[in-house]
Amino acid sequence: RIESYWQAEQSTPRWFRDSSSVWDKKDELAFCEKCHSIYEVGETLVYVEHNGEIHFSVKGEVNVSELIALKLELLKEFPYLFGWILKQNRGMRRVAEQIGFEYEGLRMLRGHSNNRVLEWYCYTVKK
Repeated sequence: RIESYWQAEQSTPRWFRDSSSVWDKKDELAFCEKCHSIYEVGETLVYVEHNGEIHFSVKGEVNVSELIALKLELLKEFPYLFGWILKQNRGMRRVAEQIGFEYEGLRMLRGHSNNRVLEWYCYTVKK
């Protein structure tokens, strides 16, 4: 199941592939084993780390209402959730906002693509 999401991400734009170029299948599986939990919501995998950091892998249509329900369940366990979204990934930023995450100004410069530094925005949601 996880491998199908990894495969789907291999046909994404170059900036997306470059943003996750440090990951290969082996790294991805090791990361998953360390996660607090992993949920499949429609065609979206949601990885939750023990500190409340959240990651999304999307291979098809996003079910926003089901992601909102998952977010509410997770907030029973965590005081807040956060995730880093690449500035160029407007689609994921829109999804994050639709499910209640907000960008509060924290950003990180990490990685590069086409000789440009990648800029990441931290999106958060609190109880």
